Amino acid sequence: MAIAEDVDRSRWLLAADPHPGGRPPTLLFCENETNYPRLFGSHGTTPYPKDGINDHVVHGAATVNPEGHGTKMSCWYRVAVDPGDTIELRLRLASTHDPAMPRPDLGTSFVQTMGDREREADEFYASLRPTGATDDEAAIMRQALGGDRVEPAILRIRRAALARR
Repeated sequence: MAIAEDVDRSRWLLAADPHPGGRPPTLLFCENETNYPRLFGSHGTTPYPKDGINDHVVHGAATVNPEGHGTKMSCWYRVAVDPGDTIELRLRLASTHDPAMPRPDLGTSFVQTMGDREREADEFYASLRPTGATDDEAAIMRQALGGDRVEPAILRIRRAALARR
């Protein structure tokens, strides 16, 4: 679980479930600062610039903060997905003012909330569908209006979509 505070001192909790094999993700942190040495050949403001997470994951660079804090973070899941298979990774961001900071629910409440949001989105886009539009045309319209339909808290990853390097 990661904890963030914004400028008005609100607290946000990010809960990240383990992957299907039971292993939790590695939390990676860096700063939202430009990598001046890479871009301009000048002095850097931090050893953990904004591209630090990418450089760590892709190249093994020591560009994430080992103390586990920063202004940017990522959950790094290392999973193998067989061709045609799907896995589900659950993450939930919740605002809290409770000093005890209970962990956001990633079980029944999570499934209910995701189902509610999907139904609400379906109803909204159905109300915009022009009369006579085919299902394919409606799907294109929905993607154009909402960006690629990425469910915000459930990421379904297909191996076919991942290019091997």
